[in-house]
Amino acid sequence: MECKCFYLPVWLLIGAVCVVFLVRHTTYSNADLPSVGKFMAGPRLLHAVSEAKQRPLLLQLAEDRDGAECDRICTHNEAPRVCYFHWIAENYAAMGSACGDCRWGNRSHCFHPQCVTADGMERGVLAINRRIPGPAIHVCQNDLVVVDLENHMEGLESTIHWHGAHQYETPWMDGVPMITQCPIPHGTTFRYAFNASEPGTQLYHSHSGHQKANGHYGLFVVRSATDINRHLYDYDLTEHHIVISDWTLDMVEKFVPGLQSSTVRMDSILINGRGRHYDIENHRMQLISTDGSAVRPTMIDTLISTSGERYDFVLSANQKPGTYWVRVRAIGFCNVERREEFAVLSYTDETDSVPEEELAYPQRNPPTWDERFPSGTVLNNPNATCYVPGDDDLCVADLESHELYRDDDLIDATPDKTFRVLFNTFTADPAILFSGDGYVRYMTVVLTLNNIGVTNNISMVFPDFPLLTQPELIGGDGMFCNDTHRPAHCRPHHACFCLHRLKVALNDVVEMALIDDAEVVRDLYHPFHLHGHRFIVTGMGQLPVFRTQGEKVRFVEGSRRYARTMPSDHNPPYKDTVSVPSRGYTRIRFRADNPGFWLVHCHFEWHLGIGMSFVLQVGEVDQMKRAPRDFPRFLLSVSSSSAEDWLRALVKSSNGTLDVRSFPGEQCLRQCDKTHPRICHFSWTMEHYHVMGPACRDCARGNHADCYHPACITADGFERGVMSLNRRIPGPTISVCHNDLIVVDVTNAMGGTAATIHWHGLHQRATPHMDGVPFITQCPIAFGDTFRYAFLATEPGTQFYHSHSGHHKVNGHYGALIVREPIDADPNGERYHYDTPAHVIVASDWMHIDGEMFMPGLPSAGGIMPVNLLINGRGTFFDRETNETVPVPLEVFTVRRGARFRFRFINAASHVCPLQVQIEDHTMEIIASDSFHLQPHKVDTLVTTSGERYDFVVDANGARDRYWIRIRALGPCAERQLEQFAVLRYTTGPKENDAFPTKVPPAFDNQFPSVATANHPNATCGQAEFGDYCITDFQAYDTDESVIHGTPDHQLKFGFSNYPVDFRNMFETHPYEHFMNIHGSVMLQGAINNLSLSYPPFPLLTQREQIDESMFCDERSRPERCADEQLCSCTHRVQIKLGELVELYILDLTPSVNDLNHPFHLHGYQMFVMEMGQDRRVPITMEIAEQIAHQRLRQRSLIPLPPRKDTISIPSRGYARVRFRADNPGFWLMHCHYEWHTAVGMALVLQVGETDEMVKPPADFPKCGSYTPPLDTLLQEGL
Repeated sequence: MECKCFYLPVWLLIGAVCVVFLVRHTTYSNADLPSVGKFMAGPRLLHAVSEAKQRPLLLQLAEDRDGAECDRICTHNEAPRVCYFHWIAENYAAMGSACGDCRWGNRSHCFHPQCVTADGMERGVLAINRRIPGPAIHVCQNDLVVVDLENHMEGLESTIHWHGAHQYETPWMDGVPMITQCPIPHGTTFRYAFNASEPGTQLYHSHSGHQKANGHYGLFVVRSATDINRHLYDYDLTEHHIVISDWTLDMVEKFVPGLQSSTVRMDSILINGRGRHYDIENHRMQLISTDGSAVRPTMIDTLISTSGERYDFVLSANQKPGTYWVRVRAIGFCNVERREEFAVLSYTDETDSVPEEELAYPQRNPPTWDERFPSGTVLNNPNATCYVPGDDDLCVADLESHELYRDDDLIDATPDKTFRVLFNTFTADPAILFSGDGYVRYMTVVLTLNNIGVTNNISMVFPDFPLLTQPELIGGDGMFCNDTHRPAHCRPHHACFCLHRLKVALNDVVEMALIDDAEVVRDLYHPFHLHGHRFIVTGMGQLPVFRTQGEKVRFVEGSRRYARTMPSDHNPPYKDTVSVPSRGYTRIRFRADNPGFWLVHCHFEWHLGIGMSFVLQVGEVDQMKRAPRDFPRFLLSVSSSSAEDWLRALVKSSNGTLDVRSFPGEQCLRQCDKTHPRICHFSWTMEHYHVMGPACRDCARGNHADCYHPACITADGFERGVMSLNRRIPGPTISVCHNDLIVVDVTNAMGGTAATIHWHGLHQRATPHMDGVPFITQCPIAFGDTFRYAFLATEPGTQFYHSHSGHHKVNGHYGALIVREPIDADPNGERYHYDTPAHVIVASDWMHIDGEMFMPGLPSAGGIMPVNLLINGRGTFFDRETNETVPVPLEVFTVRRGARFRFRFINAASHVCPLQVQIEDHTMEIIASDSFHLQPHKVDTLVTTSGERYDFVVDANGARDRYWIRIRALGPCAERQLEQFAVLRYTTGPKENDAFPTKVPPAFDNQFPSVATANHPNATCGQAEFGDYCITDFQAYDTDESVIHGTPDHQLKFGFSNYPVDFRNMFETHPYEHFMNIHGSVMLQGAINNLSLSYPPFPLLTQREQIDESMFCDERSRPERCADEQLCSCTHRVQIKLGELVELYILDLTPSVNDLNHPFHLHGYQMFVMEMGQDRRVPITMEIAEQIAHQRLRQRSLIPLPPRKDTISIPSRGYARVRFRADNPGFWLMHCHYEWHTAVGMALVLQVGETDEMVKPPADFPKCGSYTPPLDTLLQEGL
């Protein structure tokens, strides 16, 4: 049998703290010996650049979007190529609808190009071009790599780090947010372009948040024509690359910052994105490279590596033909989980063309965990002793570089700079974490054990601008810290939170000892990665048991005398990622020849996330290469002088009546009068947080007092990760008076996210750029940045705020915004005695996992539905699996018998379920809706949809001391019997803990008696029958005659629906359209007039001049690709002249009967609700709607005083007719307020007026957008 040798490159990508085996493969042509020194671009690249300028590059790129032509055999005399890749990052699903019948045994479906199988479990993921791992990059050394990354992930920002590429000429392409670049916002495209100067097995991955652990990673192979080990193998094939990653069953944000009941852990291991350790059965591995640097060939049987490391080995196919197991297992900290995974090594004849799906299902079972392969020589054995000749257990430090790569000047030099970096996970005091004095990043390991990552007792805090590209914002050395320069706020022997920087001079020889400062013994190896450089490993070992950091440092410094160290003739290996032994140290050395700001960090994702990193500054700023002039930059929106000038002008616009003092927000809750409005200042921090986290202590075990800790979010008692504002759900309530100036500083501390806040109900007439809609009115707020919202509270009434980014709202970003007015300004003011914050009801639906798990949806989930409801963030949940209810508190509303109380009800739900409100044995006298006064109307039952607000008066005349407040989910949620309760408590009752009632609430089917219902789903509007009323049956106090009786200047028909989409359109073409997977293979796309909204790459309001007119569409101007009324995605804009009277018909064109009422919200306006109705004919048409409207008009002699709304529920299969005066210029979103419907395009933009008629934002208002410079420009700049 002829023996063939295969080159197998392997790399490891692990986010959790487990050690895993990994391998990769690559092919090179016959090679000459490489030149010694730095892998940099030479004359051949410059010649290629000159030639490239003469070629039609953009046309070439349009034809080759996946770089396939660059995956080739590299030859010595070939000119480098320009290799172009076009990637789309999006929310996607493992085992989603693209996988068809894979789960039912149809193997060919599992291999659909857009089917992500992972380990066979459904879950939401983050994918690049609908693949995990993402598309592989295969290029030759010195090729120019160009990657256009298009971010389609709503509510998320992104970057890509090219792990192993040193970016000597392009440090701004290193992909670290707020160190080397601004993050890439949703809806924009960023062009990465750099020289592939470092040959070998590299990788790429997101450096934003936890996106890498959710799927954003891939292989990056740079082949060389001069591979020194080329003679050792016959083949280097793309199909022999091995990418190993850990995997969780949920989006990893569930574990950020962590759960008390469960530590952060992997659920399975993936090999090239599939699941079915690293040895290869009956085969040895000849190691030839690590981290892209060649080493002397070394035979091993077992390879152990940690996150970020790469190893290349040659495999001799010298066994009997058949199949063999490739085995990967998680060891060390993860041993107890017994996680392992297998791949198949199959021998086939060169002429065989066996389908992959046949090879992937071997006939024999893999070995069990306890059936180990014979080990032999092990690389990186946790118990290995380095530098012991003839030992079968090797350290990476035992490997040797080829003699041609020996650098005696580096090995023998006296270091110019020496650092001792002690790292650890510092156990944080809960009293500090949850004191309210600051919001620091931490990780809950289990129960109340909370860890903070530190290096030299410093936890890294990232800056709010990129250090490399905006160094002019660096405020001197004072903004940095290190172990000899700690800020005044840092206490001795405690973790300090600051921007940790170590600085070296350009070309210094730097020696760095990385020392594990853990206080307890544990099998945890930390992989440290140095960006921008490679280093030699000059020492590695474990420490004796020491008590102090000083003892550890002295041992490492004296290890040449006291411990085994590198032999004098040893040629140490080059690495960029190295594992530090548990309770040990690793000494590295490098020449600081690459000027810039470079991150050094533990490559475990959670450790990086909690601060185990620092920045290495190499050289002075003026020695660093400058980014292109038009490279994206951040503008700071809090401290800018023009923003402050604008704020003062806003104060002046209020006729100078504002009290110019800035009051803390809570001091603006007061008795309102018509004089002296205030400036009300709020400071909020957005962060990943947890329900029933360590701040709740023993709440779940019956300690009721712990449930009321200010930083404890109980929700319904079910542990999960959430997004919170100031560690609250709902977020902090804003209570102000009419015409107060609201100032809210919002800091985004959620890694990998981009956020905004919309102020629902406020029209922003003077401040349209504060409306909070990303890429319509503003740029999203990047991680680490602070944005100042400032606007006048011009619309009195019950409003609320919520995120308008991604699915942040369903994950917890919402809260009440109450604008009170003087009592004599309220026509219903005499109907109540009390109007207090204690009687605000915020109702929301709730999920037990992140909303992103259902974007675009899971085939077996049976729809995107909530599992519970919350009232002011509280509720209970009966777990049918455990038959238990966690004892968490209900919300309690206290009243005094004989008094009347104004309740303000806010429907903050995100799903498709209307909410029904009842108060046991009490009526509700409705006096306002969407902040507009109504003539009083008493009902027993109130039904609302997402985004609506109703104010009602409750007469506290009950005979008992306690009553139930009940909220039920109707419509599609009724079959799930979702309901939640709160307690109405009378002050005259005995003092007991009403939040934990002993009385069992009524069953779902045991309804309270009801005589009159507002907004009954089946009500006949205009003809109140059987006590069922629509909003059109309510009367206002006044009206605008010119709107009610005027002839419309503009009459518009907006027909909406969720349209089924064809499998082929979704998964066999390149556009990567947004869609929603309801169940099975049913996929929907939302649209209005058959146009599904896609957002522009720049904010319409603030950067309109950068948007090409061809991007817009409407019913009369459809793109060519949208011919024949086909469903089409585009920036759907409807233009209206300033001052026009507009009449809208909003029609539900759903072609089937369902109980789904869509709430439509119009930003910037209130609408007069003229008509509303439904018909038995399906679908409804404009003609049917007009017939119903004319019939209603004949039945009454006068048009009544119609109510005004900003959010209106459209009857199922019905319509609504509304009017408004277009007197607020700007770009205003109109959309279905169900979160998933907006996400899949059921929205449009109203442009009111011309751009020169719109209010201008401050001169330095943040700008953003795509960065795609022409390639000829990049080439001229020397790339």
